[in-house]
Amino acid sequence: MSEALLEQQRLFDVQRELALELQALAQRMQQQVQADQQRALEAQRSAERIVLMLGASLFALGVAIGVAVTRLVARAERLLLLDKERAEAAACRDPLTGLYNRHGFEQARELLLRASPNGTPHSLLLIDRDHFKPVNDTAGHGAGDALLCRLAQLLREQVRSQDIVARLGGDEFAVVLVGLDAQRATDVGQRIRDAVADFSFAWGGRTFRLGTSIGVATFVAGQAEAAWSQALKAADEACYKAKRRGRGQVVVGAAAAAEQGWTAPASA
Repeated sequence: MSEALLEQQRLFDVQRELALELQALAQRMQQQVQADQQRALEAQRSAERIVLMLGASLFALGVAIGVAVTRLVARAERLLLLDKERAEAAACRDPLTGLYNRHGFEQARELLLRASPNGTPHSLLLIDRDHFKPVNDTAGHGAGDALLCRLAQLLREQVRSQDIVARLGGDEFAVVLVGLDAQRATDVGQRIRDAVADFSFAWGGRTFRLGTSIGVATFVAGQAEAAWSQALKAADEACYKAKRRGRGQVVVGAAAAAEQGWTAPASA
């Protein structure tokens, strides 16, 4: 073989090796591109999953925040309502004894009349303590306040839970006896009078005894508001008569007794 042919053969071999290397390189590049594309696809899918997961997490967080805010608002509303109810209740209560004050007494009486069938009788007791002033004068107002609290407790013990008990001011108390006519109200008044008479109050080494004067009147559900005013006036006049008759008396307003066909005793 001539030198020229050998040279051509070597050139052909080099070209073939180069072609094979180029072919192998192209295959590797193609594989790399495919791998890169696969990784990119997986990364895209992963990113989509992350976005979906993040969206779900944000949605769940939003729901949780919404629920929490709703609960906080509801709790705040409940607290505001409770504060309002407490303020309204405090406005209706005597701070010393815990009984209704005059304002609360009127409100409770109005609610009672709205809830009562027309014609239902109720009775009013106006109660004035006898010999209370000497306690304040000799033992001081601290003793007087303590005594008023004890008397309020005693008064609650003598009536039913549905009855309305109030301190109108000073040592003056009032009770609405729900559903009781004048005669039965007089029996309750006598029980209160006897309980007070049996009660003794010790303070600073001294013992005090009290009496009570009670006026009784009735009013009827469904009547005009003027009927309540008349009952208040009748009970007040009866209480004044009880004091004039020597204290420790239960006196029924004549009008209240006459309306029910019952002759009230001169004193009870």
